[in-house]
Amino acid sequence: MSPPGVLPALPQRVDPLGDWFGIDRSAMAINLTLGSWHLDLDGRAVFLLLLSATILILAAVPVFASGKPELRRRWTTWALILPVIGIPMWLGPGPTALLAAALGAQAVREFAAMLRRPPAPLTTDAMRATAAAHMSAGASGVWRQAMNGVPSKLYAQAAADAGVPVLPFALHAIGARGARSLAAGALAAALGAKGQPLLRRFYAPYLAGLGLAYWAGLRIILRR
Repeated sequence: MSPPGVLPALPQRVDPLGDWFGIDRSAMAINLTLGSWHLDLDGRAVFLLLLSATILILAAVPVFASGKPELRRRWTTWALILPVIGIPMWLGPGPTALLAAALGAQAVREFAAMLRRPPAPLTTDAMRATAAAHMSAGASGVWRQAMNGVPSKLYAQAAADAGVPVLPFALHAIGARGARSLAAGALAAALGAKGQPLLRRFYAPYLAGLGLAYWAGLRIILRR
């Protein structure tokens, strides 16, 4: 029994996986500094990163030596899983959102390549023609989508139809959607800071006006 007023000592942390490997995972650390950007990883995050990378590297040797495209595709899928899990763990929700947007666009691209024409509600032939014209120039054509109102799923579909390589399309999709999100967020923050007193007084009319503006804009886009 501990004396009155004294907290009992906490039991020593048990790490059966670290004990099995004969290592101290808590001592592992990665510290990177790029200008004002800092990345600090320690403990389990570093161990999982090193373990996953080691497994992928060891598996890559027989996979690529086999010369079988199916095995290479499967290995690439597992290699992509590493950032999908690691980025949310290490860098937070911002990079995760950008990665999810790119993976979503790529998923539509893959399905578009397998199907004649996947469902695309609230789209028109003019939208499809615009996306096809932009993506005929290559992966950078997805940047034209940011301000024209054409859904990104049509650009992903057009990329598949045009045979745009997967990696360039994914990278340009991350850049284009990320830049648009940052610009829209900065504009909303600036307008919110200036218009906060009015919004508090006229919030209901503001929501009604915003809904009408969205409806009118959608009608204009669909009639183009």
